[in-house]
Amino acid sequence: MSPTLFAAARLRVLRTIVSLLVFASIAPVISAQESQALSDVAAASELHDPALLSLPQTSASDDQQRKNESLALFGKGRLLERSGEYPSAIAAYQKAWVLHPESEQILARLVPACFRADLPSVGYRYGSICLARGWSTVAPLRGIAFHSILEDPPEQAWLNYERAIAAAKADADDDALLGLHYDRLRMAYLNATPVIGLPSAEFLVDAMAQPEKFAPSDETKEELWGQESIIHSLIAEVFLANGKYESAERSFRRAAQQSVDGEEGTKDDANATLPYELARIREKQNRLDEARVEIQAYLDSNSQEAGVDAWELYERVSQLNSKALAKELGDRWEASSSDRDLGHFLADFHLRHGQYEQALVYAERLAEMAEDSVAQMRLLAAQIGNGKPGPIVASLGRITKFYGNLDLVEESLKKLLLNETQFQQVIETANQRCNDKKRPILWNECLGVAFLGLAAERNDVATDFVAAGKKSGKGQSAMVGPLFSYGEKCLDLEQYDEAMGAFEACIALEPDGDEVDDIRFYLSFAQQMNGDYDAALVTATKSAEAVPDSIAVQLRIPRILYAAGKIVDATASLAELIGKTDDEFRDDDARADLFDAKVLLASLYSDAGEFDLAERWLVAALGEFPTDPGANNDLGYLWADQGKHLALAKRMIEAAVAIEPDNIAFLDSLGWTLYRQGKAAAAIEPLEKACAGEVPDGVILDHLGDVYQAADKPQRASDAWTRAVTVFQEGKEDQKAERVQQKIDASRRENR
Repeated sequence: MSPTLFAAARLRVLRTIVSLLVFASIAPVISAQESQALSDVAAASELHDPALLSLPQTSASDDQQRKNESLALFGKGRLLERSGEYPSAIAAYQKAWVLHPESEQILARLVPACFRADLPSVGYRYGSICLARGWSTVAPLRGIAFHSILEDPPEQAWLNYERAIAAAKADADDDALLGLHYDRLRMAYLNATPVIGLPSAEFLVDAMAQPEKFAPSDETKEELWGQESIIHSLIAEVFLANGKYESAERSFRRAAQQSVDGEEGTKDDANATLPYELARIREKQNRLDEARVEIQAYLDSNSQEAGVDAWELYERVSQLNSKALAKELGDRWEASSSDRDLGHFLADFHLRHGQYEQALVYAERLAEMAEDSVAQMRLLAAQIGNGKPGPIVASLGRITKFYGNLDLVEESLKKLLLNETQFQQVIETANQRCNDKKRPILWNECLGVAFLGLAAERNDVATDFVAAGKKSGKGQSAMVGPLFSYGEKCLDLEQYDEAMGAFEACIALEPDGDEVDDIRFYLSFAQQMNGDYDAALVTATKSAEAVPDSIAVQLRIPRILYAAGKIVDATASLAELIGKTDDEFRDDDARADLFDAKVLLASLYSDAGEFDLAERWLVAALGEFPTDPGANNDLGYLWADQGKHLALAKRMIEAAVAIEPDNIAFLDSLGWTLYRQGKAAAAIEPLEKACAGEVPDGVILDHLGDVYQAADKPQRASDAWTRAVTVFQEGKEDQKAERVQQKIDASRRENR
């Protein structure tokens, strides 16, 4: 990755020059006396890693030097761990691993140390690496797999489940094996990937039927056999989704059987819904007569466990025409209008058939019965279909007041926005209400129309009605939520001035402490993006004082200083923040924020040419998040650009490209590393791909020119450099443009 894109790959803010040398080294300095002790400790360790311990003391190559540095850090970690200083030991192990990621034995110390130090997320990340390489691991297999679901791409997470299940089976770890299959079953169901869950469904059917084959802990017994009805229902759902109808029926029946309450003699949800579940199976089997019998039995029981789905199933299998079905179910609703599921079905049924008057009847009654987001959605859809602007304005206001914005009616709004005439009628009606003293428009109706204006990309409408809403609802604290949401949407649309106005109006309404802290956080960002750096700094400072335990809030200050071009101050602020919080904050969110801070600080040092400091911060960041693609790319490029650790740098960047194959910064890093390895021909493809966009980056074009020149393609080199000069000149980067122009001139002289 190019220097100008160093921070961009991490989606950081703009970069510039740093000239400050501060702060203690992340890696402890090893004294001469301690060095020998470390070698003795490493040599005497029971963890003999041949890749580490067989290295010569005097490096004969860059690769050996890298491994020697890792050895010293590994030994340092062993000393610290023996002293019970786990956080410091972990930091040493992490740096050792970054320098020598081929070592199994570093991970063998690092993973358990993370769990002892109450850093499970870090332990799981490294445990996942062990799992991927087929190494034995002391990290809980179930925890590794579940953590993978939270952090990794789906295909990687499912692969980790496969690996963890295989490892648990090989180790005869019944607890882990049962738990992993249960977790994969649940995750497959929740993520709508039933084919992934099928092997676990089949395994758990056998396990639940033959518990004597396993030796689970009491906790696992309670988790599985203590809720058999739920387990069998999940198994049945996965079987049904995979077309295993007979197996699904057996599991649904088993769930119903297990759901009988022995003391009361009553039946719970699984038993009550059995006819409905059987009807679903019969429908899939195309046995519609039997499906009708089962679903009728369920509906006659007056159970509402299956919700609207039961009425939709009845619609599909009843074989009644729409008129007859509407009559039958309408009569049923009139006889028992407390069945909200039936009411929702009827409202939706009439909407689907374009019968807006009938839909409106049901939607209005549902909305009157209780505050219900689905009812509000259907009510607005019916009003839009009915074409009366007054009720639409009222509905927009009601939804905005109760839910803060119009997100839940996004689909209905699309239909409204497609009808320009109706849209204009709504705006005109709202304008008339603004001037109607007898029936003045409400603040929430104004904000509802403002949200509609944003959705229509009519900023004039949005601005006018927000102003009207502020005037109409002056002093009403209920406006805070909708105004805050409006400000967020303006941020997304890069309407920073409008966002500032919304957030400032929120603060003027004097919300409680937690709310005002959140608002200030976003206000400082809007002020920063609007170029109001002094105001942003004042706002961010207030937030930081009010919320000292939030790294994200504290980070706002150095980010604003950075954006304002106060690089020395930004660097000092970042270093102070990391120094004060790195050893204290252990929760996952704080660690992620500190990771961002370290990567940003590394970027500043890289820009300043302080590559050793940049490397130290990146090693520290990558040590905690070892598979992060941006950090792998950044450190790989930093090394490659200096001609250091080229083979390792290439592997790190290739790992980043594998995760984000179209990331131009990563492709540039890969091409540049190949070039530094003397492989100019191989470097052309990734660099050409990185330059394929409409507005390629100047530094990447410069790199491409260098590669073409090295590959004996002078005309292509000249063309790429010429494009780079144009990009630099347009960006007012005259020094860079001049430097590249000198290459063009030199190439022309050589090729005359």
